Amino acid sequence: MNDAYSLPEGKLTLQITNDIAADDYFLVAARENPKRAFLFVSKKLGKHLPILPSTMLATQQTLAEKIPTSAEPILFIGMAETATALARGVYQAWLNQHQDIKSLYIDTTRYHLKDYERLNFEEQHSHAPSIGLHIPQGDQAQLFFNAQTLVLIDDELSTGNTFINLIKRLQMRGLTFKKVIILSITDFSADYREQMKTALTPLKLHWYSLLQGKWHYQAERQIAPVTEAAQGKSVNVIPHAFSARTGCQQALQWTEIQQETVKSWLKPNRRLLVLGTGEFMFAPYQLALLAETLGADVRFCATTRSPIRCWGAIEKRDTHSDPYGEGISNYLYNYAREAYDAVWLVSELSPNPDLLSLAQQLDAQLITLTAEGNLANHSLC
Repeated sequence: MNDAYSLPEGKLTLQITNDIAADDYFLVAARENPKRAFLFVSKKLGKHLPILPSTMLATQQTLAEKIPTSAEPILFIGMAETATALARGVYQAWLNQHQDIKSLYIDTTRYHLKDYERLNFEEQHSHAPSIGLHIPQGDQAQLFFNAQTLVLIDDELSTGNTFINLIKRLQMRGLTFKKVIILSITDFSADYREQMKTALTPLKLHWYSLLQGKWHYQAERQIAPVTEAAQGKSVNVIPHAFSARTGCQQALQWTEIQQETVKSWLKPNRRLLVLGTGEFMFAPYQLALLAETLGADVRFCATTRSPIRCWGAIEKRDTHSDPYGEGISNYLYNYAREAYDAVWLVSELSPNPDLLSLAQQLDAQLITLTAEGNLANHSLC
């Protein structure tokens, strides 16, 4: 099945190789990025487009079911910024069925954690190419260094170069896993797999995805680079009960008190949008999923640092300051406040001027998930 798209600066041709309609999985958008002029905007991810939390859960469960029996310990790594909710959701779905297997999940991140060793690697096609992985401490460090199987999770796979960079960085640090499992919603890596195998010999590589295909982009005009720095100043974040940047081995579960608190925030017959902030997506998504379980008509998506043009899948772009303090613009796409009776902006940060300003700009209720594991609802009045 072939599809062609005329983008502002070139032409994109898609060939889907399994019996799936591309439109069921993504729409095409145009990026402000000379390294790659287009973007597949997922309908399954819950990042740029608001979707049902239960749709996200179904995608995660389907991918988790594809993970074969493997030698343990198993190290799962999720890719920031876009795939943090997807990846940890896949891990949680897998973990629910494999409690007896030694495993560890870690998010990559654009941020820095004080007192944790950070492994840096590059994501060349990204608007913000520098990314890192923090080595866990204590008992989790032993699992990390003794991993026999590595599971890498991203929303989309193309050349595989980012994974090659990450795998080599892990090997340089002393990890000796023998098998790598690569999970993605969409996989366009068919023409690059031999390159990956050669670069990573003698590792055994396995690919699993929901949609497979190939793409070809013919540039007709050069994209002007964005004038703003893609990578802001280095920002430290703290270890957090709702984050997996330092390692995670358990499913996120809301206490009865937290469930009752969320239930008290919900109003009957009201449309709700829950927003994650940047790479902090999994816990806000779980909050949205809880709201849906409690009967709410809810959708989920998140802000991002990635600049996408108003073209194709993207009809509207809201720009705001970065609450993390990097000094770069962040964005929210296709935001329609009138479509919802309530909006929850969910953050891991304590309220700060940029975060409060964003909540006011979006006419949203600010909810913070604290480092200690608590929920806080902040009045903006």
